[in-house]
Amino acid sequence: MTPDIRTGLAEKLWVAATYLRHRIKDARESGEISETLSLFVRNKVTHFSYGDQGGVNLTLSVEYVQRSEWPFAQQWTFAGNAARDSSEVRDCVPAIVAELGVDAGRPRAISSALLFRSCRHRQMTSVTAESSP
Repeated sequence: MTPDIRTGLAEKLWVAATYLRHRIKDARESGEISETLSLFVRNKVTHFSYGDQGGVNLTLSVEYVQRSEWPFAQQWTFAGNAARDSSEVRDCVPAIVAELGVDAGRPRAISSALLFRSCRHRQMTSVTAESSP
């Protein structure tokens, strides 16, 4: 009996995600990650009701909220460097290649296959949830 590749892949991905999560936490604490303040708009609903004929009555106001965030370009660079330096992440590649059936020498093919699988899984989950009684 051969071991289920998905179990091995899930375990390896969990280990890699845990490593990256701890790496990010340490980088935040050491100041390696810099966050910037950004302005966001938030709609605040003060009144909401349905009418007898199905109409909707809605009253809202707009609030400006300032929050700190980690810029996406820095996230991408940090994650790439952390993954490249991590044996935990590198150990996932053979399992991903085996699961998806793509060439290990083509990292874009791997990421495209993962993205396609993820989108298809969400779509199938959404259809299944909508069709359930």
